[in-house]
Amino acid sequence: MADSWIFPWDEGRKRLREHGYMVPFVGPDNVARIFSVHVSVVEPGFQPHEPHTHDGEEVIYLLEGKLEVTIDDQVSVIEPNTAAFLPPGSLHGLRNPGEVDARYLVVRSR
Repeated sequence: MADSWIFPWDEGRKRLREHGYMVPFVGPDNVARIFSVHVSVVEPGFQPHEPHTHDGEEVIYLLEGKLEVTIDDQVSVIEPNTAAFLPPGSLHGLRNPGEVDARYLVVRSR
C-alpha cells in the first residue's frame, strides 16, 4: 500500500478551537469522497460548538474522558469505548462534563 494512504497523527494538522482542538485524518481534502474522520479534544467544562445539524450521518466514539451528548431532546453522558450515532438532520451537541480532556473520534458522511 502506498504511503499516501496512511495518515498518522501529525501535530502540524492540528486545528485549534476555543477550549480544544481537532486533527483531521481522512476526508475530501485528501482521499475520501463520502465521509471524513477526525479526532477532537475538548477541555473539561466546555462544549466545542453550539448545537447544530448535518445532512449526513455522524458517529462519535469516545476514546478518553466523558462526553455529554445531546441528540434532539435526549441527553446522555457517555464514557470511553462508547459510540453515539447522530442521525441525519438531528440537532446535536457535545459538552465535556468531566475533569479531564475528552478525546473522541468523529466519522461523518457527506
